[in-house]
Amino acid sequence: MLLAASLPAFLAPWIGRRMVALIPDVDPEAAYFTTLEPMLLYFLMPVAVLGSLFLVMAPGLLLVRALGRGKDLWTWLLEGFVFSLFAVSLTAAVTQEIMGQPLMGISFVAVTYGLLVVCSLVYLARAGIVSKQFGAEDRRRSPGLVLLGVLSVALVVVLTPKFFWEALNGDGAHSFEATRLLMHQSFPFWQPEAGVVSSWPGANGLTVAYPASWFMRMFGENEASVRLVYLLYFSLLIAGVVAIAEAGRKRVLNIGQLMLVSGSILCFSVVMAYSATYDPYCADISMPGTHDALNMIFLFGAIASLARREMIWALCWTVLALLTSPAALLVIVAMILGVLVSRRPFAWRLCFRHMMGLIAALVIIAMLVQVFKAVGGLEAGEEHGSLGMLKRYKVLALLDMDKFLWALLPCGIYPLICFFFWRTSDQLCRSLMIATGITFLAYYVMARVSIHYFVPTMLLPLAAYWRQEHRVNQNAGLLWFSAFLIGFTTWLAAPTGSGIYVASRQIGQSIDVSGLPGYEEMKPSVFRGAEMLTRLFRKSSAAKGSLVGYRGSPLSWLHYAHDEGAQNVEKNYELVSEDSVRSSQGIKVAEEGGFALYVYNRRKWMKDKSMPVSHSRGGSVFQVPLQILFYSRESKRLGLFRVPVPKSLKNVLKK
Repeated sequence: MLLAASLPAFLAPWIGRRMVALIPDVDPEAAYFTTLEPMLLYFLMPVAVLGSLFLVMAPGLLLVRALGRGKDLWTWLLEGFVFSLFAVSLTAAVTQEIMGQPLMGISFVAVTYGLLVVCSLVYLARAGIVSKQFGAEDRRRSPGLVLLGVLSVALVVVLTPKFFWEALNGDGAHSFEATRLLMHQSFPFWQPEAGVVSSWPGANGLTVAYPASWFMRMFGENEASVRLVYLLYFSLLIAGVVAIAEAGRKRVLNIGQLMLVSGSILCFSVVMAYSATYDPYCADISMPGTHDALNMIFLFGAIASLARREMIWALCWTVLALLTSPAALLVIVAMILGVLVSRRPFAWRLCFRHMMGLIAALVIIAMLVQVFKAVGGLEAGEEHGSLGMLKRYKVLALLDMDKFLWALLPCGIYPLICFFFWRTSDQLCRSLMIATGITFLAYYVMARVSIHYFVPTMLLPLAAYWRQEHRVNQNAGLLWFSAFLIGFTTWLAAPTGSGIYVASRQIGQSIDVSGLPGYEEMKPSVFRGAEMLTRLFRKSSAAKGSLVGYRGSPLSWLHYAHDEGAQNVEKNYELVSEDSVRSSQGIKVAEEGGFALYVYNRRKWMKDKSMPVSHSRGGSVFQVPLQILFYSRESKRLGLFRVPVPKSLKNVLKK
């Protein structure tokens, strides 16, 4: 079945090109539910996307079964993803090294399908040993698998403009370029000569680029290539919640309860797609949406493994989580503290065992970093360094009530009920609730925060709620009320208009970069030179107060300057390097570090600076004020104060 379900993935390269070709015809003010090529948008594209999900997951799923694991659907999906993460990524890297060129399009699909055939043969070789373990279980779990497939298709159809046509913001462009590195090398780390962009990813962001690279190889180097991976994470988040809910329990969630779990993750996804951003105009689900979702998948895997007392698997999941996000360490420490105080007398021995496991994971990561450096000769970025979190506590805000809504609303409100059943909860549920409180408090006191900081406090109570055995999550009437709450919060999170953000594409396509060669080969000097583009417009991250004038990201402008559509756009800006023999007829506006920036028409430049920009943002309740996102001394908020820091510690934090 997996072999047949993966066949539509061969359409992916063609689908990617056709969807990009539609961009000039899409009305950015009314992009949703367009009537352009309905056969493509509402049939061929969803089928190809679903086939691509099966293709990248199938090798791992078959290997898990061949080893006699994955006795329930949710564990099968989670562990299958881990096996695919290594099998598919390693196969692509080795094949690319042998070919001596990027493994893209049909070539990648064919190679991965070949891997799938090999994994099928491995499974068949052991079928006589393991098949007896699964038959009845597969039939019982098939409705859940169908539900995941239907929801994934529905999500990509409804959010087609968000996935395929909306322009990249700064974070999205950074995710895109980091993923594109894997088309040329084995690790997604930059050369230091690349400038600011080399700060991410680091060792604690390593795993993010690999799953995204699968979709870039299939669908091409376009916006959707780093966004479609979220559809995979969407299903795995559901699997993680249900795996925790059912671990070590005889109770199995029925189809109605599964739909509510799925609805909560859908509501969470809408929040991440439209509100989790530092950009003043739009959120890009490729970053931080995919980043945070992957982190929580690994954390859920670790928690479910601990509930099943599978310590080796728990260690593996922990290492993967720590290689994904710096936020993982806080959640893991909070969970260990939760284990300690969740029962009387305190669980000292169990806490000590978990702490030793965490230390072992950190030692493994330290060794891996040295291996990466020795094998690839590349240094990991330092954007999320060990002292980065401490810098956030220089300014605190204790009376910012909006943060409670950011933690409470995104999964449908009802998971909060879990805290009212403390006495009847088991130790794991209590640990999840304590970890939620610790994590929320750690972020609540920060003056400068973003929606995505609160992802663990959104999702951990959801797992605790469905693990609890009480009448509330089994009563039909109350379940319908929970469904209403999910619908209500999804409505609150939905975008306020039907437009999509396209400004960075418009500006980027008007920049002539023919005098700055080397973008296709990921030449570091190109990305360092692109920093000059900030002289044209203010960077998004430079916002200190109210939004005045257009802001953007040099990375997104650089990408769209090389876009195919840029060939037909009149140029008004030019960026050249000193190595270029070109001579510009424009007015030089900046020169630095061997790069020069020119403008042809100053009046057009002034018009671009003040142009109206279409927003693509979620509901106002999830909008983080610029004064919070980009704290400055001029920011005045109730309950905000500075923490006095000794000069010696200041010097350390500056470094």
